[in-house]
Amino acid sequence: MKKVLTILLLLLVVLIPVFADIEVSGLASGGATLIKGSNLKGDDLQASNMLSSYIEASGADDSGKIGGDVQINAQASATDSNTWAWTALAWWNPVVQFKLQIGTIDDFALTDIVGWGYHANDAEDFVASPRISYVGDYFSDTTGFFAGTGTGWNGVGITINPFYGLSLNVALPFGIGTEQRDADGIVIQKYKATQVYDYTLASLTYTLYGLGRFAVSFEGGGDGKLYLANGNADDPNNSSDIPYDPTTSFTLDQLNANASTLYASFLLTAFEDKKFTMNIGFDYTLPVSAIDDLGHKLTYYSPMEAALGIAVGSDRNGIKARLASTFMGRAERTGSDALHEPFMVGFGILPYVTWGPFKFYLNMGIAYRLSEEYMDDSGVVKNVGNSTALGWHVNPYLMLSIGTGRFFFGFQLESDGLKYELSPDLQQAQNVISHDVDGNAYYAGKPIINWGIPVGIMFDF
Repeated sequence: MKKVLTILLLLLVVLIPVFADIEVSGLASGGATLIKGSNLKGDDLQASNMLSSYIEASGADDSGKIGGDVQINAQASATDSNTWAWTALAWWNPVVQFKLQIGTIDDFALTDIVGWGYHANDAEDFVASPRISYVGDYFSDTTGFFAGTGTGWNGVGITINPFYGLSLNVALPFGIGTEQRDADGIVIQKYKATQVYDYTLASLTYTLYGLGRFAVSFEGGGDGKLYLANGNADDPNNSSDIPYDPTTSFTLDQLNANASTLYASFLLTAFEDKKFTMNIGFDYTLPVSAIDDLGHKLTYYSPMEAALGIAVGSDRNGIKARLASTFMGRAERTGSDALHEPFMVGFGILPYVTWGPFKFYLNMGIAYRLSEEYMDDSGVVKNVGNSTALGWHVNPYLMLSIGTGRFFFGFQLESDGLKYELSPDLQQAQNVISHDVDGNAYYAGKPIINWGIPVGIMFDF
């Protein structure tokens, strides 16, 4: 993939002299948490900072049918070493009905209202609550909606517009697979084509003028098999081939389901003139199965997701809100009870008002999670004690605009509602399941409340 991106960069450098217009832009920004702490006894007060910047060059030829983009990003913080990365994208748009993109693609998302930008775009990096989901880490801010390729997604993107209003988008992710060599340079693991095509993304959207946009999407999830998680459950290349068994495995957190997901959403724009838009989303992940050595079949059903986003008002004054829920996730095995994922629901609200160069936001949210389940040694499903959680956050912040600069000031107060205990060895809070004398599982400890005072500054050019 590095070779491909290098070729793309060289191609753009060669094409620059013939481009009619080259645009160069960038952003320099920095943020700091002046002080932060928690209600945990013995927890020291801390401070942190983050610096980030990028510079981008983009252009197209005189006809506007071929062009490209190169971006260099750099970032550093008090805890992480300096890092930098670059991306390149070349595109070809010969006719209105067809567009081809190759390189780093960040496109095709259908997360209007609820996704990135909910917290006033760049403020998310600095003063908006770091738990940018509804609250806690229960689920992401794009739950229920197709999130597209996302930042840093390397591959090929194709857009086909057969007629006005209808659009088909397809993306192939070159870069998921790996090729490994031994000390002698001999390839011991090849880059497989299935590691590309099994993760294909596709979206079909239809915009009906005066009403809104309908969309159905597909997100490839790999080989469609069920594994027992080994290390990082999010890495499709880091799984064992051991079937998950709820009679011997402890909780559903040990599952790694390489499953594909279907999405459906509708964006209502009929009342945009009245400053009201709404987005409804739903997704369903296909069930996956595995057979153990005794011939027992295990089937895992990922939680279904439903979500709603609402925006009322203008860019200067208004209110945004989002609601999401996950439900009906479970693992079923022949001859044993089903093990269920906890039901979760979250609600976030963001009123904002502008006064001169000042813009004030009040970011708030709550989320609730029912108790977890586990299976004891006799195969009986039980609730994990003390595992229900009510999370919340209150996060007011202020943005001051002066020319092309923006200053941010905020306050964060939040709790994910999960129960923690202090690890004697690590001297830090751990969300660890314990057992009582009867073998029942429970969470010890109490919820942690975190607070912080963040500031930030940004300059565009």
